[in-house]
Amino acid sequence: MGIRKITEDLSVSAQITAEDLATIRKAGFRAIICNRPDGEAADQPSFEEIEAAAKAEGLSTRYLPINTAMAPISTSSTISWPSTGRPARPPSR
Repeated sequence: MGIRKITEDLSVSAQITAEDLATIRKAGFRAIICNRPDGEAADQPSFEEIEAAAKAEGLSTRYLPINTAMAPISTSSTISWPSTGRPARPPSR
């Protein structure tokens, strides 16, 4: 899964599976934000699958699919993350 901490309030990972949700909860996370559009890859779980497993673990979910071919880089600064309500900030380079 490979969780990478971006800020104190935000971490990212590659595509997760329903089986990853217990580990995610045990690591202290409270919410999952899915930015990958359903159907992007044949082997990817649907948001419905992730959402059901997340709810079973007591995690809240948000589905904010982003088509990277269509979204400008400035999109990341306009998303408010549910856990903080603050706008997201792209990592410093």
